[in-house]
Formats: sequence, structure tokens, C-alpha cells
Amino acid sequence: MNATSSIVFSETQRLLRPWMKVLIVVLSLNLVLILGYDFWGGGPLTIGTVLGIVVPAGVLALLWSAKLDCQVREDDLYVRYSPFHWSHKRIQLKDVLNVESKTYSPIKDYGGWGIRCGRDGCKVYNVRGNRGVMLKFVDGKSLLIGSQQPVRLLDAIRSSQSRSSGPSAGHRAQL
Repeated sequence: MNATSSIVFSETQRLLRPWMKVLIVVLSLNLVLILGYDFWGGGPLTIGTVLGIVVPAGVLALLWSAKLDCQVREDDLYVRYSPFHWSHKRIQLKDVLNVESKTYSPIKDYGGWGIRCGRDGCKVYNVRGNRGVMLKFVDGKSLLIGSQQPVRLLDAIRSSQSRSSGPSAGHRAQL
């Protein structure tokens, strides 16, 4: 990221929801019971026991760390979907032909939440909800970024585009 450009908009969405916290507690208790039986109860450590520990621990780690971080800076848009992206992905606003707020059906349109690809070839980053901002690029590709604040995100993108050397005036008219 360009450390000298200031942040115009920032949003971090976490995957965890209240019902998921209950799931984490249940899985954690499962781990405690398995570990307690095998190590203090004298039972053998089996493949089933190892899987009973590793799988829930992996699910817990994924649920805990999953988040979508979106930043609009004066120069460009930066998106990071942890833990799948090691660093922010830079989306150059000069390559954006059209941007609009969108309400969608995550399951019907894209098969759920996460990093997805729609039937139309649109790449999607979403964590929760059914609202976001659709970016269409000059090369014909599209990207949908899920947001709990799609109007603010849209306004920030447009504001940054107008400040930077974005698409030609003909392209701006479509925004």
C-alpha cells in the first residue's frame, strides 16, 4: 500500500456472528473432552481422536481469523480477505469503468459467502449480508465487494476516482 496516501474509507467485517460463537464454544468443549479422555483417561490416541482435535481446531482458527478489510485511499482501493490474502490487493481506480451499489443474493447468485466467482465470471469478496459495491473494469472483468456500508464505500470510490487520474471523461460519465 502507498503509505503516503490517506485513507478515505475503511471497513473491516468479521465472519464471526453470535451463533458462530456458540459453535466455537461447542467445538472447544469437544476438544477438551477428547483431550481429557485420551491424556488423562488412559485411552489410546487414535486417528479419530487426532481428527477430532485437528478438524475442529482448524475450523475454529478459520472462523476466528476470517475477515474482509476494505480501504479506499486517495490513490486506489485495497482489499484483503484474511487469512486467504497475505497482503492487501490493490485495485487501481483508473481501471474502473463503472461502479454501483448492489443488493444481491449471496447463495443464489454466488453460492454463498467468501471468495467466490459468479456464473457471469464476476469475482466476489463477501463476509456477510447481501449488499455491496460492483466494480466493472475496462478489460470487461467485474468485482463485487460485500459491504455493510455500500453507500459510503461507493461515495469514497467515486471521490477517489475524481481526485486521481482515472478513466477518460467518457468513462466517468457512466459512473
